[in-house]
Amino acid sequence: MSIPDMIDDNSLFDNITREYLGPSKYSEPEFTYLNKSGRPEVETIRVLLETWFSRYPKIKATDLRARFRSKDDLNHRSAFFELFIHELILKLGFAPQIHPELPSKKSKHPDFLIESPKETFYIEAVTTSNESANERAKRAIMDAIYDSINRLDSPNFFIGMEIKRSPKKPHPAKPIKSFLVKKLKSLNPDEMEVLLKNGIEVLPHWLYKYEDLEIEFFPIPKSDINRGKPGVRPIGFQFSGMHAIDSRTSIRDALCAKAGRYGNLKVPYIVAINVLDSSTDFTDIMEALFGQEKYVIDLSIPKQSESKMVRELDGVWTSKSGPRYTRLSAVLLTVNVSPWNIPRGNIRLYHNPWAIHPYSSELTTLPQAIPIEGKMDLRDGRPLSSIFGIPLEWPIFKW
Repeated sequence: MSIPDMIDDNSLFDNITREYLGPSKYSEPEFTYLNKSGRPEVETIRVLLETWFSRYPKIKATDLRARFRSKDDLNHRSAFFELFIHELILKLGFAPQIHPELPSKKSKHPDFLIESPKETFYIEAVTTSNESANERAKRAIMDAIYDSINRLDSPNFFIGMEIKRSPKKPHPAKPIKSFLVKKLKSLNPDEMEVLLKNGIEVLPHWLYKYEDLEIEFFPIPKSDINRGKPGVRPIGFQFSGMHAIDSRTSIRDALCAKAGRYGNLKVPYIVAINVLDSSTDFTDIMEALFGQEKYVIDLSIPKQSESKMVRELDGVWTSKSGPRYTRLSAVLLTVNVSPWNIPRGNIRLYHNPWAIHPYSSELTTLPQAIPIEGKMDLRDGRPLSSIFGIPLEWPIFKW
C-alpha cells in the first residue's frame, strides 16, 4: 500500500494496519501515537472521533483535520476541543453553523452560531496552557532525553531521576547512557533492595553534569518478578523540581483575548475554554474571572488580628473602573478534556453577573456556577458521560 492510498481527507486517521502495542514515547506527538497504536482502547478512541468528524460540515473540515493531525500537541488539542464542542452542541439538540459571518466584522468569524427556538447565541472555543512556548521547547528537549534513557537495557533496575538543571539545547544521548551503564554495572539488586527498605535517600545517587544539564540519578531495584522482563521501560521515578503553576493568568489572558473580539453581537456570547493544566481548581477559575484573592488586615483598628479576603480587581469581568467584558455572557470551562477522558471531563458553565445579554438556553443543563447575592452558586447538571452516552470506564470499556 502506497502512502497516498493510506490518506483519506474524509478521515482524521490513516487507513493502515496497526501492530504497535507499546506505550507512547515522551517526545511523541499525541496524534502520532493515536494514529499508530494498535491497542484496543486507542481503536475505541479513533472510532468515536471519526464518528464525530463525519458529522462536522465537510466545507469546514479541511482546516480542522490539518490541525488535529498536527505534531504540535497544543494545535492538536485545540482542534480536538473544537470537535468536542461541536459534538456537544449536536448532542444537546442544536444544528450549529460553523464560522458564521458577522455583519459588523466581516473578517472575523466566531466558531459557532446556534439558533434554537429558545435563544440564538455564539460560541467561541479556545484551548490554553500554563506552559509558555519557551517552556514547551525545554520540555521537548527533556522528553528526548527521557526517551533515550528508556532505550537503555536495564534488566535489574528502574532508574530514578531528579532534574537539577534543564538544558537549553538538545543533548546527545550516548554520554548519559554510558554514564548509567557504568554506574549500574557494579550494583547488586538484592543489596539495593535491602537498602531501599530504609528509604530512597540511602540508595546511591549519581550526579550527571554536561554543560547546562544536571540530573541526579539513583537505582530502584526491580522486584524478582520484573527482573529480566523485556520491554519494561527503565525510568521508574522522575522529579523535575519545584515550579510555579499559574493557571489563573493563562485562563484570564486567553478569555480576555476572546471576550471583546467580535464587538456587540446583540445576542449571548459564550467562550468555551479547555484548560490543559490538570491541577486547575475552583480557586484558580474564580481568580481568573473575578480577580486574585488577597488577605488584608486593617491596621487602623486597634488589636485587629483577623484578616479578611478581598479580590484584586484584575479578573476577566472586573477592573478598578467597574465590570468589563459585559458582552461575554458566560464561560463554558473544561479542565484538561482529552480524547482519553471524554466521559469523565470536568465541565461547568460560569455565568457573568454583569452580562448585557444573559444566557439561559440549553447549555444550562450542564453543571453551572450562577451568581446569587454576590456569590457563585454551584449547581449540578448532566455529566458528559450522560450527554455523549459513553460509560465512565471508556475507552477501556469493551463496547
